[in-house]
Amino acid sequence: MLPSPLQFWEFLVLGLFALATVRGEVLDHLPELQYDFIVVGGGTAGNVIANRLTENPLFNVLLLEAGPTDEGLLESEVPFLCTHLTPDTPYDWNFTTTPQPGLGGRAIPYPAGHILGGGSAVNYLIYTRGTKEDFDRYAQFSGDEGWSWKSLQPYFKKNERFTPPADHHNITGQFDSSVHSFDGMNSVSLAGFPSSIDSRVMNSSALLGGDFNFNLDQNSGNSLGLGWSYTRLLLDSSTDNLLDRVDPDHNQWTRAKFLCNIVFGS
Repeated sequence: MLPSPLQFWEFLVLGLFALATVRGEVLDHLPELQYDFIVVGGGTAGNVIANRLTENPLFNVLLLEAGPTDEGLLESEVPFLCTHLTPDTPYDWNFTTTPQPGLGGRAIPYPAGHILGGGSAVNYLIYTRGTKEDFDRYAQFSGDEGWSWKSLQPYFKKNERFTPPADHHNITGQFDSSVHSFDGMNSVSLAGFPSSIDSRVMNSSALLGGDFNFNLDQNSGNSLGLGWSYTRLLLDSSTDNLLDRVDPDHNQWTRAKFLCNIVFGS
């Protein structure tokens, strides 16, 4: 459920209060104490906001993250090792779901990255846009059509640079080119080196149909079904959303300063 407008302002006030109570020894690590913008949360949303703000060279931006940095952390640098980061580690918020009736009353882990990069540092670099219904619900709840799936498409495409898979195999019938972009900032690709059983599973789902029918492109707004997965790549530097640190076109570090392991006190 999305927060009400009143809850939103409560969260904002709490966030500003938290910023005012950061321990003095943490501030000693900052090169300066005056910023035009302070972004709380170094996950996928906060990093994008910080990076976009620093496109204006006049803005001085600080990003705060509760978790540690992923620099030098092999389990985050190698995407396939991300299962070592969740659950029950310092790199996960260690949430669980409520008891699920369909699972015999069990509560299951609900991974969320407690690390610079957020979920993008612990999710195999899987790329997914979510569903049309979710974004349209945001628009309806907020009364702002700018949050609708249709309105956000130009921004999805501005962000994405679709790239051939590592093995350069024929991807005909594995994605819908009309819903992707080929000249954005972040490289997105289909998984390379598929195994022989992959195509058999996809063909079987297409023949059997039903709710889990073959889905040509799960980033089209309809994610239900079986389809080929997408991963996020960066050809020039780190492979997660850690501030989108390097601009692929200019090979320059973002101007945002960031602090990790920030614990807010009262």
